Amino acid sequence: VNLAVHIKWKTQRGRVNTMLIYSCFTLLLPPILYSCFMFDFFFCILLEISLLFFLICVSPLCSLGMNLINSILMSTTCQPYLIWLIQPESRIGQ
Repeated sequence: VNLAVHIKWKTQRGRVNTMLIYSCFTLLLPPILYSCFMFDFFFCILLEISLLFFLICVSPLCSLGMNLINSILMSTTCQPYLIWLIQPESRIGQ
């Protein structure tokens, strides 16, 4: 049962990731097409491939990075230091 749930969760997560990539890509398509008309066609194809590669590679890394940053921010060891960074008046005494 646990494995089935895990697989289902994995596929749902994958679907969300691909949806995210596609939505990002469709948002980036108009400027790419504009640059196609402005510059040469080869440059456009190169740009499109590199953008697609970037989105596929970076989107999982980005979410991983955000999770890492969140866990660091929420950890108790970092909180006093963060408060020290945010509130400069607490630094005067030190």
